[in-house]
Amino acid sequence: IATWSKMVSAIKDDNGRMKGVVVKNMFTGELKEIHAHVIINATGPWTDRVLAMSGDHTNPVLRPTKGVHIVVPHSRIPVNNAVCLLHPTDNRPLFAIPWGDRTYLGTTDTDYEGNPSSVFANLWDVDYIIDTANHYFPDCALAREDVVSTWAGLRPLIKPRDNGVSESKVSREHEIIITPDGL
Repeated sequence: IATWSKMVSAIKDDNGRMKGVVVKNMFTGELKEIHAHVIINATGPWTDRVLAMSGDHTNPVLRPTKGVHIVVPHSRIPVNNAVCLLHPTDNRPLFAIPWGDRTYLGTTDTDYEGNPSSVFANLWDVDYIIDTANHYFPDCALAREDVVSTWAGLRPLIKPRDNGVSESKVSREHEIIITPDGL
């Protein structure tokens, strides 16, 4: 096990099959070779980057989408049960969930092309969720100032063949891909 390590390159045998990886310890900077009979790329939104390092896969297989949640005081959106909401203009599903003295609201579903390590909630994301909350709970008049916290993550969705598919309609199914080098 090599925790807190980042893959730097693939190690291949004379037949071009992956037999290991070189990783960098992100605390010490130490490089280490790890050899294995089977190498599985289970890196979520970093999948395309690892596939590119194997050298046998240049076309992206993912269409990552960003999901953002906001946290507000429960007194601002005082729901007692989880509530499903549909955004008033694009009908994407969102939710409001009570959590102690807070209410969680989310989530967005927008394409993301940046570094997976740098995903964050921007003002557009926050406003999108606030707009939905205010549509369903107009007496609450939720505002940016009510947001206590945000979090964001990426869904590593398989890129559909049809590029015209909206973010929320991209399949959530998984796929197993075996590259020519055995990754």
